[in-house]
Amino acid sequence: MSTKKVTTASIISQVRDELSDELSASGKATCPCCLQRTQVYRRTLTVTMLQALHVLTQRSTEWFHLETLLKNNVGLSSAVRGDAAKLRHWGLLDLDPKRFGYYRTTEKALAFLRGDLAVTRAVYLYRGDVVEEHPTFWTIKDFEQRKQEPKFQADEDDAGKEVGFLTVLKKSLRSLFVTK
Repeated sequence: MSTKKVTTASIISQVRDELSDELSASGKATCPCCLQRTQVYRRTLTVTMLQALHVLTQRSTEWFHLETLLKNNVGLSSAVRGDAAKLRHWGLLDLDPKRFGYYRTTEKALAFLRGDLAVTRAVYLYRGDVVEEHPTFWTIKDFEQRKQEPKFQADEDDAGKEVGFLTVLKKSLRSLFVTK
C-alpha cells in the first residue's frame, strides 16, 4: 500500500488548480482559503480613451504625469482621465517603472492614430495583467463606424454639419503627421 504524503505545497497546488479551473470556466472565482473573489475583466478600447490618446500624443514620447496633464486640459471629462491609463494594456502608453503615474506615448500609438496599425478590440485582464486579447482588431477608421459614437459639432468651415469623432480627431492631428 502506497501512501502519498500530503504537504502544504501539495494542498496549495491543488487549490490553485481548482481556482484556475473555476476561473477558466466562468471568468470569476472565490478562493476557498481566503474567500477573496477574483475575476478576469474585459476592457474594450473606447472613443473616450482615444480622446485621451489624442491629447497625450501631443506630448510626443516625453514622460508626463498623466493625471496632471489631463486635468490641466480644459474640456476633458473625468471619465477621459480615468480611462487614459488603460491605454497601456494595448501598448499605446508606456508606464514609467520608476515614477508613479508617469507615462509616455509609444510609436504604436502614433501608428494607430495615423491608421497604419490595428489593435485588438478588447483585452482580458487578471490582476492587472493582460491574459488574453480579443480576436477582432480595429483601426482608427473602425471607430467612425461605431453606432454609439459621440457626435461633435464641426467648426464653421464644415457649415455646421455634425461630424464623427474621427473627422475631428484627424483635423487636429493633421499637423502631427505631415512629412516635409
